[in-house]
Amino acid sequence: MKYFIFYIYTLIFFVNCENEKNSIFDNQDPNEKIGSFVAKIILFNVGQGDSSLIITPQNEKILIDGGPPLAGYNTILPYFEYSGIKTLDYIIVSHFHKDHIGGLGEIINGMDRTSGTDDDISIKYAIYDRGLEETDVKLLNDYLQAFEDIRIEITLDENFYLEQDFRISILSSNCKTKPQAFVCKDENSRSIGVLIQFNLFKFLTMGDLTGGGENTLDLESIVGAMAGKVSLFKVSHHGSSSSSNMDFIN
Repeated sequence: MKYFIFYIYTLIFFVNCENEKNSIFDNQDPNEKIGSFVAKIILFNVGQGDSSLIITPQNEKILIDGGPPLAGYNTILPYFEYSGIKTLDYIIVSHFHKDHIGGLGEIINGMDRTSGTDDDISIKYAIYDRGLEETDVKLLNDYLQAFEDIRIEITLDENFYLEQDFRISILSSNCKTKPQAFVCKDENSRSIGVLIQFNLFKFLTMGDLTGGGENTLDLESIVGAMAGKVSLFKVSHHGSSSSSNMDFIN
C-alpha cells in the first residue's frame, strides 16, 4: 500500500450524516470531492523517509516533507495525478535530511521530470523550512535551486488559520520551543514540530525530532506537553530509539 488516507469528520458532519462510513483506511475514490466538514490526511508510504499531505475542508493542500529521492516519482506524484492535484498551497520541510527533502524537486517537476511543462506542480504561497542556520548550503544545492524564490524561514509564532476551525501551529524549530531554546548541532533536533487542529481533532507530526534516546536532546517531551492529548501522532524519526520516549508517549 502506497498511502493511508485518514478522513476527519467534525461533530456537525456526524449529526447530519449519521450513516456515513468512517474508516481511517477508507477505499473511497480520491477524486471524490470532500465535503465542507471533512478534512483528509494522507500518509505516503515512501519507505525510509517521510511525506504527508493535509487537505482542508475547503480543499487547501499542505505537503509536509517530500520523502527520499524517487519518492516523488514513484509514490507521491502518482497519487497527485490520480487525484487531480496540480497545486499545493504550502509545503513545510521538517528538516534537511535527504529522506525528507529528496523527493521535493521531483514533485514540482511533474511526471515528465522536466521543469516548465504543463504537468508541473505549482506552489501557491510558500515553502517553509527551519532556516539555514548551522547548515552546509552546499549540501542543499538542489533544494535551494528549486525553492529559493519562495522559501521562508518558519518561526515559532507562525500560526496558519487556513479556514474556520482549521489551524496549523508550529511548536518547535531549530532546537527552539516556546518555553525554551537549546544549543545543538544535530539536524534531527532542529526538526519542525507541527500541530494540526480541526475542531476537536489534533494531529501531531514532528519530523525526526529527538526524545533523549541515543544521547540526544529531549525536545519531544516539551513539544508533547505543549500539544496535549492528540487524536493522531506520527511517530518521530521513523520509530527510531532516539525518539518517541515512554514519558512522551504516556
